[in-house]
Amino acid sequence: DEVTEALESHRFLADVKADVALAQEYGIQGVPFFVIDGKYGVSGAQEAETFANVLTQVRSERDSQ
Repeated sequence: DEVTEALESHRFLADVKADVALAQEYGIQGVPFFVIDGKYGVSGAQEAETFANVLTQVRSERDSQ
C-alpha cells in the first residue's frame, strides 16, 4: 500500500529527477555506476580492490585537508 501511494502521489518524483539530472551531468550511460565522494566514478562491475583503491584515495585526500 505504501509503495502504491508513493508512486501514485509522485512523492519522490523530484528526487528521481534530480538523480537523473546528476547522472546526465556525470555522463553516466549505464549501470552499475558508482559515484564516490562526488568526484570519483567507478563504472561497471569491478573487483573489490578497485573500490578499496578509490576509498583509500578519498580518505587520503580528506586526511590532508
